[in-house]
Amino acid sequence: HAGGVLAGELRQVLQGDTVGHSELMSAVTKAARRLVASPEYNASLPGGLKNAIDWASRKSEKFAMGEVFKGKTAAMITASPGSFGGIRCLSHLRGVLSILGVNVLPSEIAVTFAADKFDGDGTEMMDEKMKHILESLGSDLVEMLKKTHGDVGFVSDTSA
Repeated sequence: HAGGVLAGELRQVLQGDTVGHSELMSAVTKAARRLVASPEYNASLPGGLKNAIDWASRKSEKFAMGEVFKGKTAAMITASPGSFGGIRCLSHLRGVLSILGVNVLPSEIAVTFAADKFDGDGTEMMDEKMKHILESLGSDLVEMLKKTHGDVGFVSDTSA
């Protein structure tokens, strides 16, 4: 599915593979919606994520400038081990996505003290309040997609 492909193509682009660039653009184009989860690096989004967004937004033989993002719908979350929860990167990420024509949901979530909110192996959210908040954002994204795209299928990819 596109989410798994996107993660693989992102790795290729970050390694300078131009074939990966074309495949990344195709993967982003096929995905009508996105949940963007990003850590915070120096009060902003990570350089690798910004670089991938920049690459995917460029004109190519197949796509016009910015075409792969225009009209997509996205929700945003971030997490960190500290008390800010990565909140400072979200305004930068919102600005980047918005200028590319992505419809970003107004709600955004920053998970503070992230390590304390998961079980011992880090896969299950133990903080019930935060779990509910995250599930609500997911529901909001699905509802927006139903309004804008009709019936919405669900795909999960936690391998990337």
